[in-house]
Amino acid sequence: MQKAKSVLVKVLVLICVLCCSLSLAFGLTGCKDGADGKDGKDGKDGVGIQKVELNASTGKLEVTLTDGSKVVVDDQIVSTCNHATVKEYQLTEGTCIAPAEFLTVCDVNGGCGFAKIARKPVANNHVVNVNNYSQYLGLLYNVDTHVELVGENPCAPGSEFQLVCECGEVLKTDASTAEHVFTAKGTEYHTCEFSVCQNCGTPDPNFVDEHGTYDWIEVVDNGANRCVDGYHEIYVCLDCLKHCTDCEDAIADTKEVQATGHVIDVDTWAVDVEPTLESAGSYKGFCTACGTNATIELPALNKVDYNFEVTNAPKCDAEGTDTYTFEYFGSELAECVFTVTTTASHTDANGQVIDKNLEYELAYIEQWGEVEVDSEPTCVETAFGVLYCKDCTGVVIVKVKGIHVRGEELTDRYVAPTCEDYGYRFYKCEREGCTSEDGIEKVRLDKLPHEYVPEVDTDNKVVVFTCSECGDSYEVDFYAYGTEIKNAEGAIVTGPTCKDDAYSSFWYQETATSEKVYLPAEVIPAYGHYFGATSNKLVSGKEYSYDQLVAIFGAGNILSSLGNRDAKEVCVTEVDSTATCLESVDAVAYCSECEGVVIIKAKGNCQWEKTSTVTPDCVNGGYEVWTCSVCGATENRNEVPANGHDLEYSEELSNVEAKTIVFVCKTEGCDYQETIVCDTWTLVDTPSTCNTHGTKYIDYTYTDPVTGLTVSDTLVIIDEKPFSGVHNFNGTDIDKSKVYTYSELVAIFGEANIGATQGYDLVTEVDSAFDCQNSAQAVFYCTSCTGPVIIDAIGDHDWTAWTDVPAECGKDGYSYRTCKVEGCVDADGNVSKEVIVDEDSALAHVYVITNEVKPTLTTAGSLTIECSRDCGYSYTAELPALNSVDYDEYVISENDCANEGSSRYEIDIYDEETGDLLVDNYSVTVTTPVVEHEGAEPPFIKTWEFGGKTYTGYYCGACKKMIIINE
Repeated sequence: MQKAKSVLVKVLVLICVLCCSLSLAFGLTGCKDGADGKDGKDGKDGVGIQKVELNASTGKLEVTLTDGSKVVVDDQIVSTCNHATVKEYQLTEGTCIAPAEFLTVCDVNGGCGFAKIARKPVANNHVVNVNNYSQYLGLLYNVDTHVELVGENPCAPGSEFQLVCECGEVLKTDASTAEHVFTAKGTEYHTCEFSVCQNCGTPDPNFVDEHGTYDWIEVVDNGANRCVDGYHEIYVCLDCLKHCTDCEDAIADTKEVQATGHVIDVDTWAVDVEPTLESAGSYKGFCTACGTNATIELPALNKVDYNFEVTNAPKCDAEGTDTYTFEYFGSELAECVFTVTTTASHTDANGQVIDKNLEYELAYIEQWGEVEVDSEPTCVETAFGVLYCKDCTGVVIVKVKGIHVRGEELTDRYVAPTCEDYGYRFYKCEREGCTSEDGIEKVRLDKLPHEYVPEVDTDNKVVVFTCSECGDSYEVDFYAYGTEIKNAEGAIVTGPTCKDDAYSSFWYQETATSEKVYLPAEVIPAYGHYFGATSNKLVSGKEYSYDQLVAIFGAGNILSSLGNRDAKEVCVTEVDSTATCLESVDAVAYCSECEGVVIIKAKGNCQWEKTSTVTPDCVNGGYEVWTCSVCGATENRNEVPANGHDLEYSEELSNVEAKTIVFVCKTEGCDYQETIVCDTWTLVDTPSTCNTHGTKYIDYTYTDPVTGLTVSDTLVIIDEKPFSGVHNFNGTDIDKSKVYTYSELVAIFGEANIGATQGYDLVTEVDSAFDCQNSAQAVFYCTSCTGPVIIDAIGDHDWTAWTDVPAECGKDGYSYRTCKVEGCVDADGNVSKEVIVDEDSALAHVYVITNEVKPTLTTAGSLTIECSRDCGYSYTAELPALNSVDYDEYVISENDCANEGSSRYEIDIYDEETGDLLVDNYSVTVTTPVVEHEGAEPPFIKTWEFGGKTYTGYYCGACKKMIIINE
């Protein structure tokens, strides 16, 4: 194999070649001689010289690199040389397969540029391969020799070693002289181990297999549960484990055992909590495989964790059942089969589920079924009807609601239909025996159609149709749009005329080829015939009074002759201002626009005079009656609305506790009354002041049902309260029933006003020398009612300094002071005392255990608990021996021959006299010791590997497992 070349030296060789070539004209002093031509030709991953060639057509030397790129040397290089002196440089090292390459250049001083490549075979330059039998090197050759093994192994007869070149030529052959060297690893019980050749690993043919049978032994590993977590086993010779300290192959193999789930005995296992479609359950019992009381969670019933089967398909008239069988580690648990009842019902022709327990309206049965009755259904008695199931075509007999006799409509319960919801009318039943509670006929009113109003957005080319009632909307995109104005015949016009309406329609096209879609046309009304100006519009057939005609045509044109129709003269004929208002005559005018004749009615003015006045009342409005003295016609003028009811609260008819308030109209001659329930009024209770009565009243805004107007905002007084007796001085409330101390009066009125002569804002006859045992009367003027108010004043206590009493366990802290005035006592005859309690400052006991005798499974214990605040509190609680009745018992872990077990017992400790919780969850943990393994002091410790970890342990004969003692 060709040696790799250094990247650096390859580059140097290339540079040398180029330098030598370029230096021919200037001497070759820059090139190395041939002795150094082999330097630096190795470099496995770099770029080196692949070949050097002279291009005959260009006369240039081309150097091809190993990455495929080329370098062209200077044009001075020529293909011939007449000089005798040349120098040779080796470019590549030859092998037995590939010749060596040399570059020959002219070495004359000044040079002629000659350069060429020469290739020369190299004899016996063989390259040997490295083989994988390094464990046998050194048997015949030293470790640096590259050899190949021919034969089964170096110890087998006829085996030999060969030195082989990569060209395939065998350079050297030597027969193997190795012999088997068998070594037994055991000593006294070495026969438990295989004996193999240390050179080639061949088993000793003379070895007698006298060891015990190898068995797979379970490993007790970290307390994991073998049934749900799996475990691993080791393949061991028990004789080796028991007797051979050096038997490395005592543990011959390891393997992982997948979990298979707990062993379930149907006689001891049972469903503890049955799962449902919404919640999980549990399955409990004792597993003989892992020796534990195990619990298997049963997920909520589903089709993934359970094998699902429809065991009984539901029918229209029968329930069905679905079965869920729990699959545990790939197998169904026959004890965990759960059924779910599935219900089904008949469906009538209307698609509604038929419920036999309901009462159906007769109209519904008549529409979707048949009435099969043996009696006439009334609202007092029900009958039977028939509905047909559209699925099974079966008959279902249902109860039919009785028929109400429609009476008056309950307008207050009317529900108007909308485009979203049905409306309803309610009618009271007049049939005898029908109670008001259920005697209401409910009639459904169809939904109203949507009233879509289009809104055009030409910027975004979209029409939005929105329902004016409910707001439902949809959009239509359009491609093109416009507006067309047409007359009644559909012809395009510019607009309306004096006599014809015009119609404006917006249109759009959704695509370039679709038909025009027209939105509803908007009417542009005719602006009417007119004379002279559009403000004087004339309406054919309308009656105009003399005054109106004069205003339009002028008095000069009234009473004129017919005039020349052809000349379209403007004239009004046969109208006499003295004519009565009883009869009208035809009059003619000409429209200024269409020049057509407009025949109107003209009559004289009525002679009006006011003849009577109608006064408004609660329900009806008022107005003046004007009568024409000529024709007797009347008209109402100056109309005023109805007064509405003037309601007042009726105590006799009302029931405030039942929240039923009755208002009656206090207008003379009106007997209207209205009952108000709790959701339409507010009960207000205002306090009294010194000059205003407090009131208890109902705040209610009344809407007249006749006029629809809010006619009063009534405050109906239920109770008027007396004056409060609490007067006011510049914003300070002063209760005349209270006795004020001197210091309180100073704070209110100012010290300068105390003891002054009587007057406004003054307090008289108060002496600061008055003590706390004697009072006097004082007078001030109330700021609110400006009247004099007499109050009682008394001197202040002469208090001692405050004394603080700190809080104790169970007692609040407080501060107190006493009056120093002689003879000042309270109502109980004790010295007057003022106490301020620091509420909620009482301290809580800080319970600490000062003496503890822990209970055991066989002996009782005790706890002495005291307060650390040294308040004297002490309590001794007697603790019974540990049991599952007085304590909450928690098995932390089961004990066996591999692991300790433990149980925790918890109890709350209370003071039996006070009921106070002293210790929350006092707990005692009891350890259950391990059962001794057989061979707890094993003669031999073994080490093995599994799952990337190294384990050390011994074999237990009792549980027949390998016990890990160090991992």
